[in-house]
Amino acid sequence: MIEFNEMIRRARVLASPTRVAIWNALGPDGRHPVALAREFNLAPSTLSYHLAILVKAKLAKVYGHGSSRVYMWSGTRLAVITDKELSEITSAVSSKLGLLDQGHDVAQVGERDRDVVGVGL
Repeated sequence: MIEFNEMIRRARVLASPTRVAIWNALGPDGRHPVALAREFNLAPSTLSYHLAILVKAKLAKVYGHGSSRVYMWSGTRLAVITDKELSEITSAVSSKLGLLDQGHDVAQVGERDRDVVGVGL
C-alpha cells in the first residue's frame, strides 16, 4: 500500500491539468518529448519541467538519454477513490493536522480548509 505522505505528494503533482494531460498522453509504450511538446503546444523547457516532476513523483519513467529519451508510465496505478475512502483520507488528514481536535467536522474540513490539506496546489 502507498504511504500516506506519498499519496498526498502525488495528488499535488496531479493537481495540474497540464501534467494530467501529459501523463495521460505518455501511455505504457512511451512518447518522445518533441512529439509531446508539439501535441500540447508547449515550449521544450516547459514540457521538460512537467516531465521531471512526473518522474520525481514516480508517476513516469524515462529511458534513453539526450535526444533519444522516451517517457512512459511508471507502472504506478491510479485508482478511483470511493466516497468512503475519501472520507477516511479526509479524516486522516484532518486528524494529522489537528483540525478535528478543534471542533471541525470532516465536511467543514473538506470545504473550508481545503487549502490546508493541499487541494488546489
